[in-house]
Amino acid sequence: METMLGICFQAVEYRTGRHGGRIDSLGLDENGTPVIVEYERTLDEAVVVRRLSYLCRLQDHPYEFEEMVKARFDAEAAGEIDRSARAS
Repeated sequence: METMLGICFQAVEYRTGRHGGRIDSLGLDENGTPVIVEYERTLDEAVVVRRLSYLCRLQDHPYEFEEMVKARFDAEAAGEIDRSARAS
């Protein structure tokens, strides 16, 4: 799946803090941009709100994601993370 999507996955079922949310898959694309992947059978308002809350969490706590990338790869990879994440 990494090759097909062009995403280097960092975590599965990533906890988003005390609020109890979990990102299904979290990774980096080839540009160093964090990618949130949610697997859903249906798309409704609650799913959209949840995805946006995950994005906000990453934007508010970028160092947690950087530490995860450092642990999996190295400090250089963590330094190349694009922090201009946006919803798309």
